[in-house]
Amino acid sequence: MFSLSVVAADDTVQAAADVCHCLAEPYQHADTVIAALSEAQSSGDLSTVTEAQDKLMSVINSAQLCMEKLQEKYPHINRDQQLQAEVMKLAEEQCPNPLGNYAQ
Repeated sequence: MFSLSVVAADDTVQAAADVCHCLAEPYQHADTVIAALSEAQSSGDLSTVTEAQDKLMSVINSAQLCMEKLQEKYPHINRDQQLQAEVMKLAEEQCPNPLGNYAQ
């Protein structure tokens, strides 16, 4: 018989992979926005930054919807803060936030 902890562990691994899937496009666009910011600082042209930020916001909204679907897919994780923390730790290991260095 499978123990509940084994099933939960399998779910956290899969949930982390699903989180990375939801974040892949925003993370890609985050790199674009960072590059646009760097370019704008050099050239003084902020229009590129504004365009990149607008696109990023659209992508973030899509990612948010994706994450909300994960709450429905994994209701037991959604109700357990410890499991949520485990999922996010695994996700950070699998797909690190490209803005992590900029958050400080």
